[in-house]
Amino acid sequence: MNTGIADTHNLAWKLAFVLNHGVSDSLLDTYYEERAPIAKRNIEWSTENAKRFFDIHKAIHAGDHETLKIKLHEQQKNLNYEGLDLGFIYHSNAVISENNQALSVSPSKYMPTTLPGARAPYVKLLKDNEPISTLDLFEKNFVLLIGSKGEPWRIAASELAQTLSFPLIVYSVGANGDLINPENTWHRIYEINSEGCVLVRPDGHVAWRSPSIMENPKNELARAFNITLNIFPIDLNKFVSTQ
Repeated sequence: MNTGIADTHNLAWKLAFVLNHGVSDSLLDTYYEERAPIAKRNIEWSTENAKRFFDIHKAIHAGDHETLKIKLHEQQKNLNYEGLDLGFIYHSNAVISENNQALSVSPSKYMPTTLPGARAPYVKLLKDNEPISTLDLFEKNFVLLIGSKGEPWRIAASELAQTLSFPLIVYSVGANGDLINPENTWHRIYEINSEGCVLVRPDGHVAWRSPSIMENPKNELARAFNITLNIFPIDLNKFVSTQ
């Protein structure tokens, strides 16, 4: 069931962007690219779980207490596999993988990361003095999270939004930002410095990131959308100033 819900979550925003925002239907091809490996892995894991339950049932009826003890201990895997549930990373044309991208995903341990394709990590925040989390920010729009000194990214997003056919939401995180992180953990967990940014898809997975400021933020952000959505070649001359 969880796999089916995640499948729907992955597909729904892509359908919406194709039908409502003129995005190329090639975006829909990434549904299979992203979800098929996850579904295959989950089926294999569920099969193993079913076998463990069968072995437990068999040991109980046979009065085999030693085997029962072993199988019950093994069953902990079914309950303590956060990495399997939260740590998967998508690989498709809808994310911009990094050249040195490599992360050994442990099925039993979830390691928060903003590697493109990963689930954007949970961080506690304050918005207008009300407690929220990063996960509350990702619903139906692309969200650009910028560091406390990342205003060039906001300017770039504002100009790019005039060209895009869909909203691009920007939040700065910092003491004087749109969002405040009282625990001061956001930059560390999101793996960027105060001038960096992370672009998150409507399904809460990272599409692209820049750990620090780049020479031309407008250019880089435009290229990120060109690659991940294949909407159309954005005419950079319309809004990108040469430097």
